[in-house]
Amino acid sequence: MSKKNWFFYDPSEGSTFFDTEQEAASLLLESLDAYKEAAQIDGWDEDTGKLCYGKVTHRAAEVDVVRRQGELDESGEDEAGNYFPSHYDYLCNYAIKKVGVKP
Repeated sequence: MSKKNWFFYDPSEGSTFFDTEQEAASLLLESLDAYKEAAQIDGWDEDTGKLCYGKVTHRAAEVDVVRRQGELDESGEDEAGNYFPSHYDYLCNYAIKKVGVKP
């Protein structure tokens, strides 16, 4: 997962992440110029108003991680008695966490 906390979003291109606000804002301006140029021929694209940039404040993060202990027995349980699909090294859940805050 990217730790870059500034993003630019364009519905036709998706999200791009950056280290700085200036980079995200710059791409927004470049994209807006491209939409303006296209508008001279085809009119304004309905996605123009969806262009945006911003700062990520929260992300989904792994929580409640349980690492597989040793080998799995014939029923798929590790040495601690936890069931694991054979291709899993750990189990976890996800929660929304504030960016920059250590667990």
